Amino acid sequence: MRILAIESSCDETAVAIVEDGRRVLTDCIASQVALHREYGGVVPEIASRKHIEAIYGLAEQALENTGLTRGELDAVAVTYAPGLIGALLVGVNFAKAAALALDVPLIPVHHIKGHIAANYLAYPDLEPPFLCLVVSGGHTMFVDVEDYTKLRILGGTRDDAAGECFDKVARLLGMPYPGGAALDRAAQGGDPSRYPMPRPHLSGNPLDLSFSGLKTSAVNLIHNAGQKGEQIVIPDLCAAFSEAVCGMLVPRAMLALEQTGRKTLAVAGGGLWLRRRIGRAHREQIASITRKNKLDLLEAKVSLFTEVANEIRTPVALIAAPVEQIAKRAGDLPGLRDDVDIIRKNCERLRTLVDQILNLKSAEEGEHAASRAPERVDVREVLRTVVAAVSRCTSGCPAKPSRPRCAATTSRRSWVRYSAMPTSSPRAAST
Repeated sequence: MRILAIESSCDETAVAIVEDGRRVLTDCIASQVALHREYGGVVPEIASRKHIEAIYGLAEQALENTGLTRGELDAVAVTYAPGLIGALLVGVNFAKAAALALDVPLIPVHHIKGHIAANYLAYPDLEPPFLCLVVSGGHTMFVDVEDYTKLRILGGTRDDAAGECFDKVARLLGMPYPGGAALDRAAQGGDPSRYPMPRPHLSGNPLDLSFSGLKTSAVNLIHNAGQKGEQIVIPDLCAAFSEAVCGMLVPRAMLALEQTGRKTLAVAGGGLWLRRRIGRAHREQIASITRKNKLDLLEAKVSLFTEVANEIRTPVALIAAPVEQIAKRAGDLPGLRDDVDIIRKNCERLRTLVDQILNLKSAEEGEHAASRAPERVDVREVLRTVVAAVSRCTSGCPAKPSRPRCAATTSRRSWVRYSAMPTSSPRAAST
């Protein structure tokens, strides 16, 4: 079974095609991090509009990457909650339209359940039951995965989530968005003992957490130092804060394993940097406990190299596709040939860079890697050059329509055309 999967809950538009629930055939991502960094956080209205611009082109790119036609898709899955309501509506409405046009089932997916299920993709042999620590945005919780569709929340945060605390403290320290990852980088080599941080314990459920007091402690420390004219040693404060957060999560995860009797602990969520921080901060403790109790520790495999490569690959694909169409329509017009050549040359440079990045990812995973480092490329400058050339081409191309059309607009119309065709013979309608 091949499923077209759509995610638009926050500031990334993602479209993937998954086979049999265990294998990702392709995943296309359009990130908005650079756009929202100017505001210090995600602006929901801007995020929603950018999802609309990207989602159609990403769906087309996913089909092109796999060589599949629309008629070969068996279902459409989409994140329906939780998330930014406007952003979610973009993905849900696109998924509903696609499922109706394709005459296939529509599968609504809960955001947190999707993070947990990502472990099935990373570890195809994984089967329930197992315990999962979820650290995702505004959610931090321990989940007992009894079966594929039967989950039980054992405990979680009663106020702020771990990721939220990182972002808020990082913003107070003047770090760029996303603040959590920046704070984690700043903590490297810091001395956590310089600034002791509280690690609250709550009455009632021993697996419940509270991060608001820890966040307030860090905020007060920063404010008091500023009022006294004292200098904060940022690496030491970041290390102390990170150590406190992880020190609250890991012991409770071990307790949850003991209470449930599970032999496998999976860590899931959108915060790759936080998952890695947990592993680094308590590697010896976790390794000792897992060896002693014959436990397996699984971390959802998400590579920063892959994320960077996808952020480059997606705009290249969205630009290159209409340019080839322009080149065919323009014929031998001398005014356009030079610009088309510029676009092709620079798109090829970016494709090469993507391939080199993915080769480095293979090296990280122990596979054969390229013998040389990636070419130093100013991606923004290359994209500016390409976009300028595209603008000149589209404004000078004699074919109708005369005004420029982006790949997302072209893709949107192709999906609409397809939806108007008879559903009994979808393969004949691919465009």
